[in-house]
Amino acid sequence: MTQAQRQAYSEKHVRRAKLFERQFLTPVFNAVYSVVQSVARDLKAHGVDHAKKEMEKMLFNDKLAKVLESLYVTQGLYQANKSSHEINQSVKGHEIKQGFGFNEQWTQDILNFLKQYILDKAVIKTSDPVKQMILDVLTEGQQQGWSVDMMVSKILSSDVPAWRAQLIVRTELSMARFIGNELAKRDSKFETQDTWISAHDTRTRHSHRIVDGDTIGEGGRFKVPVFKTIGKVDVQIGFDIMKGPGDPNATAGNICNCRCTKVTRAVRDENGRLIRKRQLMSM
Repeated sequence: MTQAQRQAYSEKHVRRAKLFERQFLTPVFNAVYSVVQSVARDLKAHGVDHAKKEMEKMLFNDKLAKVLESLYVTQGLYQANKSSHEINQSVKGHEIKQGFGFNEQWTQDILNFLKQYILDKAVIKTSDPVKQMILDVLTEGQQQGWSVDMMVSKILSSDVPAWRAQLIVRTELSMARFIGNELAKRDSKFETQDTWISAHDTRTRHSHRIVDGDTIGEGGRFKVPVFKTIGKVDVQIGFDIMKGPGDPNATAGNICNCRCTKVTRAVRDENGRLIRKRQLMSM
């Protein structure tokens, strides 16, 4: 793909991604904010010390888990079907037969992925900044002699839940797209290749601009730089070896808030013939 083609593809992807973000931002915010509201009620009813103890026990947000299930299935199925269509276009046929049964299997695979990579790891972490904000308010309130009402007001008015919800939505949608694409590739009869396409604007992180346009073959990995900001300078400290944008095995710096995508196409040999897979791909 040329740079102009990648830019056009990216712009369409970003517009579509915003639709999914708008769909899930409010449900995710409500789930995150429910933690804040619960603590505020507990603080009013039982006082600071009791609220702090309850916060330490708060390891999982059931409401957020349910919203994420919906997010992953909705975005994951969309991406699986989209990637299947793109592979079929490059094949000029209909090698992946789509339908209810196929989507049913993909749905189960997406939920299995969610449980393996996200619910047991990411959901607990997504609540950490919110919990820390609440604990900071409670601690400062005790030290400064604030009233319970003042502490409740500061907790409820914090902007942490809002920006955290936005981060969760964008990041989890990226990972849902990742699993959807992997499912389409797995169920293709032909070998495929992936081209990384970054967002083409000034907000795109340096590491993703570097890999924009890179193409990998079947079983390959993108070598994505990992940077650390020291002072005001970004210093490269290593690489993430990624299957594509949203790969959950990468470090947070290459996943969180990522707006990149990739395009997948069937591979042909030097004679222009499609290359059939020798064995099924593993996830």
